[in-house]
Amino acid sequence: MKNALLYLFIFLFAGIATVFAQAPDTMWTRTYGVGGQCVQQTNDGGFIIVGFSLQQISDVYLIKTNINGDTLFTKTYGGNGYEYGESVQQTKDGGYIIAGWTSPSLTGYSDVSLIKTDMNGIEEFSKTYGGDSSDVGLSVLQTQDSGYVIVGSTNSFGAGNSDVYFIKTDKNGIEQYYKAFGGDGNDNANSVVQTQDGGYVIVGSTQSFGAGNYDVYLIKTDAIGDTLFTKTYGGSRADYGYSIKELSINGYIITGKTSSFGDISSDVYLIKTDVQGNTIFTKTYGDNGGDCGYSIEQTNTGCFVIVGYKNHYGLGQYTDVYLIKTDTNGDSIFTKTFGGYDYDIGIDIKKTSDGGYIILGYTEFFGGGGGALLIKLAPEPVGVNDENNLAGNFSLAQNYPNPFNPQTTLSFVISNSSLVTLKVYDVLGQEIATLINNQSMQAGIHDVQFDGSNLQSGMYFYRLQTGNYSETKKLVLLK
Repeated sequence: MKNALLYLFIFLFAGIATVFAQAPDTMWTRTYGVGGQCVQQTNDGGFIIVGFSLQQISDVYLIKTNINGDTLFTKTYGGNGYEYGESVQQTKDGGYIIAGWTSPSLTGYSDVSLIKTDMNGIEEFSKTYGGDSSDVGLSVLQTQDSGYVIVGSTNSFGAGNSDVYFIKTDKNGIEQYYKAFGGDGNDNANSVVQTQDGGYVIVGSTQSFGAGNYDVYLIKTDAIGDTLFTKTYGGSRADYGYSIKELSINGYIITGKTSSFGDISSDVYLIKTDVQGNTIFTKTYGDNGGDCGYSIEQTNTGCFVIVGYKNHYGLGQYTDVYLIKTDTNGDSIFTKTFGGYDYDIGIDIKKTSDGGYIILGYTEFFGGGGGALLIKLAPEPVGVNDENNLAGNFSLAQNYPNPFNPQTTLSFVISNSSLVTLKVYDVLGQEIATLINNQSMQAGIHDVQFDGSNLQSGMYFYRLQTGNYSETKKLVLLK
């Protein structure tokens, strides 16, 4: 009888969570008067943003913030020409690596640029790569050997028109080799990941291969950049790939936009493949306004989050930042938009250490003018129906009472013995209490008391974690 009640309790909790799954709350937004292209959370809990200054002569622009998005320092890099930062990553030594492109004039040829800084943004070296025509760097990563890989497009090398440009350097930015991939048409790369086998997977778009017009272009290489296979995805109209991630289990996930499938205009395009690039499923999201996915992340529970833009028609044309959360099969769990009657787009999304997300975009609505938009999302309030919930074996209840003063009860259910962690966070994602720390607990219903006597009134979050599964809910202290 006891086990029957236990599983009934789990079933009811899972059902409630599935029905009421919702987008996470916005913790804060910040705007900066520059163009932002890439964001990453840094080791100190803050964020690093790269982009370009919104001036007549552009420079690479680097912003370092604290955990609240408040600016700690800004740096610019460049000379008398046009310099653009497209991608940034914190390096193993705590500094930053930036890739982009540089041009003496908007009508002149460009070269790929690579800038390495220390943790304070002080330049350590700057390199350029390319030939006698226009070359652009759009994505950078530090490799397992502490060198760097850059991908983008080249008009200087390859088969003709533009080709995918792949550059491998050592830790000092000295070029070790480059590769050009493509055919007679225009081909380019937007994103690169080093895979678990030491090779690389690249996504972009191709006019040279596929079903027609532009298709999503996937290239898998070995550790020295030699092609293992290529794949294209799309139809007779234009389809583009903008972001790729290696899945936690055997395969890749890609987002971009498609005009071949979905509604009459472009839709957000999601493609899941196996390790050989064979399609497992494709999905589209959006309506007839014209929508796009620019960046994708796999969640800790095997689901996917995409950020891009949604195009609206009606009282004038405008776009909003577009956030989509899907389950492991690509079916939408929720969508959310941010913005107003103006031009707002989402460019990059990354997971944060508190279980939430950071979104970088561009806005003409927030902040009184055009510039970078940074949105911090809280950990999701519901996660019971996620893949790694081990078929509903775990469930976290809403605290009672809520609001509370000063004590409340946090309850959860586990149906098999597990190592459990239960922590409380403030709205900035800072841990304020550890109630259970990786403790072995028996199957059953567990009640844990939380005392907020030493805290100020406000909203807090509590997070249950066991293995790869986590679930977060909010609680309100009202004194």
